[in-house]
Amino acid sequence: MLQCRKTSRLTVSTIILLTLVVNSVTASPCGICGVDIICKSKYPVCSSNQVVTLDICGCCLVCKSILGKGETCSSTVETDFICKVGLECINGKCAKPK
Repeated sequence: MLQCRKTSRLTVSTIILLTLVVNSVTASPCGICGVDIICKSKYPVCSSNQVVTLDICGCCLVCKSILGKGETCSSTVETDFICKVGLECINGKCAKPK
């Protein structure tokens, strides 16, 4: 009987550990589109010098202002800006890719 209890504890501990590992691998920092992430507008209306693009999570359409070469940008944090066509956010500035 003691051995049975010991095995049960080991099994429960193993299951908990595996659950934590699997959750850390499959969990998204944003969550699930339409469940955890609810879009403000299905079809946003943008101002001049703005374009419709996906948010950082890839769930919602949002308006973003267009940045030119040399302007400050971010590829890791959600902002209201995007580099114009042909430019990429490199080291925090919109630049032509090499």
